[in-house]
Amino acid sequence: MNAKSSPSASRAWLALLRPHTLPASISPVAVALAYALTDGTFRPLQAILALVVAVTAQTVSNVANDWFDYKKGADTDARVGFERGISKGWLSERQVLGALFFFIILLALSGFALCAVSSWWMLGVGIVVAIGALAYSAGPYPLAYHGLGEVAVFVFYGLVPVLFTYYVQAGHFPMELWHLGASMGFAGVNILVVNNYRDYAEDRRSGKRTILVIKGRDLGPRLYLACGLLSIMVLYPFYSAPGFLFLLLYLAFFMANYRRLSTQDGAALNPLLARTARALFLLAAVTIAMLYLS
Repeated sequence: MNAKSSPSASRAWLALLRPHTLPASISPVAVALAYALTDGTFRPLQAILALVVAVTAQTVSNVANDWFDYKKGADTDARVGFERGISKGWLSERQVLGALFFFIILLALSGFALCAVSSWWMLGVGIVVAIGALAYSAGPYPLAYHGLGEVAVFVFYGLVPVLFTYYVQAGHFPMELWHLGASMGFAGVNILVVNNYRDYAEDRRSGKRTILVIKGRDLGPRLYLACGLLSIMVLYPFYSAPGFLFLLLYLAFFMANYRRLSTQDGAALNPLLARTARALFLLAAVTIAMLYLS
């Protein structure tokens, strides 16, 4: 690759780390911490460590996904999604592996610190989270290659961060917390739906059996709509008249995104991927407002 076509080092690393996806890990933690604030159980040190663990776990997943997709040949010249540094030759295999091990070590250290200030049985949860971050695209049965990516996102970017972030604050799991986790999970799934809808043709050629490859591409918009509406419906324990005004803001933004998914294709969906991540962040903000209004 010539110098003219090579990006800056910062662009290459940003392509690998994908900070535009971080609302998927930050939002559920923020919602759980807001819930802790409302019932007087907020603990700042645990809150900071939980946020570090969540963001680091997602970064591990992002880097591992790039690495294993590259090694499996799932990233090709026909890719219409965001450019990936390793497949473009912007970053060497050694650099990407180094980054992966760095963030795995950071995840382990932050996880140990969180266990030390909360409960050591949480170490088991941390191990499951670490395995989940890698098993998404690696191992003998990579979830993303067997139509289970959406399930993994719902669990590891919805239920797990909400439930266990609150647990290290208060030491128990209120029933209402499951509704918050499910809401964040459904909204987070839509980030993956857009990604898989955009990459359908490439995934099918490379043998990556996403749920859309298995069930058909037409499922994409329907699944997106269902998850978006479910993310609102499961919040019913927190409904209030003022809260509905905030929900309408999220619903309007979500429906605009849904219309884009229904009418656009290929690289034109890249901005929608970022907008869907912002929709999750907006839902988190709306949910936090509803917690204080309910």
